[in-house]
Amino acid sequence: MLCIKDKNYLESITKQLYPKVAEIYKTTPKRVERGIRNVIETLSRNRVPRKCYELWEGRKPTNLEFLTRMVEKYELRI
Repeated sequence: MLCIKDKNYLESITKQLYPKVAEIYKTTPKRVERGIRNVIETLSRNRVPRKCYELWEGRKPTNLEFLTRMVEKYELRI
């Protein structure tokens, strides 16, 4: 939701987004990054949802690519 409210977070995920999310959830930026990678790995492994997997032509997206696509998809729904 931070990225939806302020696109600047997508310009610097490691310096701005991860620390902000870590602050909100009382964890570390490294754990935030790893959590996102874990979601991507799980989606890639299970191909769930299949359409999401196909968006990146069978390869795992970077955290930035994944977050950007999720923001775009969310904005299309509203």
